[in-house]
Amino acid sequence: MIEIEELSGRVVVTLPEEFSYRMYREFRDIYQHREPGVQYDIDFNLVKIIDSSALGMLLLMYEFCKGNDSRIRLLRCNNRIAGVFVYSSIDTLFEIDQNGV
Repeated sequence: MIEIEELSGRVVVTLPEEFSYRMYREFRDIYQHREPGVQYDIDFNLVKIIDSSALGMLLLMYEFCKGNDSRIRLLRCNNRIAGVFVYSSIDTLFEIDQNGV
């Protein structure tokens, strides 16, 4: 289950151990019904498994948010997840901070 914490203009999304296609609706609902100009901090600290559908979900979020002045940061991803982002070129679209929230 995805955990969400809202802090004035910022939404912290903590992902579970497995980030996969099974979370499509839950993940999409995080950003589709919010006002423009939000900062989304996606916390990957617990993620050990990520599939290609999850990468696609990040791309859909990126496309949606770039048109409404929102910002997305991918936070606290381990070296393996960071490597997946580099290999898939996700790192060219998002701000990635492996250290912090």
